[in-house]
Amino acid sequence: MDIPNIDYTSIILPNGVRVFMHPTNRFNSVLINVVVESGSLNEEKSENGALHFIEHLVFDGTEDFPDWKSLSDFHNSIAGSGNASTGYKNSKYYGIYPCFYLEKAIYYYSQLVFHPIFSEESIEKERTVILDEIKLHEDSVDEWVYNLVINNRYLSNDTPFSRKVIGTSENIKSFTQDIIKAIYNKYYNPKKVNVFLVGNFLPSDAASIVKKYFYDEVDNSRFLEGIENIYATDFPEYSFAKVATSKKEDTEQIYLEVNFPSFDTMSFSEEDRIKLGICMTALCSSKYPNSVLWSRLREELGLVYDVSALRYDIFSRAIIAINTSFRPELLSNVINEIIDGVEKLKSGHFDKSILEKIVKNIVDTSGMYMDNVSNIMSWIRGAQKEQDNHGKAMSYPEYVEFIKSLKNEDIIDVANRVFDWRRVNFNLVSKIDAEQLKQEVLQIAKAKSLSFDNYDNFNYQW
Repeated sequence: MDIPNIDYTSIILPNGVRVFMHPTNRFNSVLINVVVESGSLNEEKSENGALHFIEHLVFDGTEDFPDWKSLSDFHNSIAGSGNASTGYKNSKYYGIYPCFYLEKAIYYYSQLVFHPIFSEESIEKERTVILDEIKLHEDSVDEWVYNLVINNRYLSNDTPFSRKVIGTSENIKSFTQDIIKAIYNKYYNPKKVNVFLVGNFLPSDAASIVKKYFYDEVDNSRFLEGIENIYATDFPEYSFAKVATSKKEDTEQIYLEVNFPSFDTMSFSEEDRIKLGICMTALCSSKYPNSVLWSRLREELGLVYDVSALRYDIFSRAIIAINTSFRPELLSNVINEIIDGVEKLKSGHFDKSILEKIVKNIVDTSGMYMDNVSNIMSWIRGAQKEQDNHGKAMSYPEYVEFIKSLKNEDIIDVANRVFDWRRVNFNLVSKIDAEQLKQEVLQIAKAKSLSFDNYDNFNYQW
């Protein structure tokens, strides 16, 4: 089977906006991503939460649509389906539209990104909404676990890596109109803006339209220059082995995340990170019931309803994590099984057919990948990120061939590089007294020869 490549072209507008295009007549739609390469990692401590605040505010009025209703009505008139999000590394505005509305859709996003008005009324409205959003997060068990992660994963928890994208209530209450405008001008410089287009359009038409709305009609003089991504050079060291616990009264189960430092985008190759993804799937995936932890914890022993493995990649820092929840009386069983499962992966004592199944699935579905406009967008954005960070990127056919070349030895090698018990963090939330739960975990770890005191003489025998 021939694997089609996913080609794209790019242009740079005079103000620095970069435009990436993949035209195809296989769809009747156009997918647009406008990515502002500024996220919470860029913010100073006093600014934390401002970029997420701004992402809310742009939908409340722009120069051509002075209130939320007129802006929303225009979006509805072009059959738009869109949204926005703010993360550690960027703020993204995205949507999909009938291809004949290309110009109006690009115009709409230019209004959001380069022409928000930040009225006093909308600031007060969104301030209330975000404060409620913070309270909503505080009720979530996932948020409690996340708090433990960001406060304990690094030697210092006073860096942008340990702050939340949404910010603090204190900061949200302090942002005035002048502060919001100043932060917007600081972080929304056109040189930070990337426009991605995938769908049914002529590149020459699209390039002309984007230039009109993202350069010709933009007041480029308002933006600050020279704001660098400081997280590329200033980032915290990972903590050593640690147990962190919180008591949350309204829970019946113990919620556990076991995490380790991992391969980050900045320092590790694309090949290493692809291998890591396969390694994590082999460790735990409901899609592959014979994966190491799923087969034991879910299928054979029935100790948990769900167990998953995931990756947090924050450019210069990265974490791999195992997440699950279970009845309190199963604490020792579950932790022992997780430790043993990781060691099985490291030592090669796992079902070797799992890699064959993963590779076969990826190869068999590789042609289907192009059937989905969102998949194409994800690939292009990922490829461009590799180009920006490493000066090269695999083509899609090269990626498929690389997957086909993987051996079980690659999984074992990666597992031994990332699952370092000297750097493990156990994070647990339950209604059990926090100190009591912590001591129980330490005793379980000690019984498995995991030491949280002497890192130099650390050893584990499976």
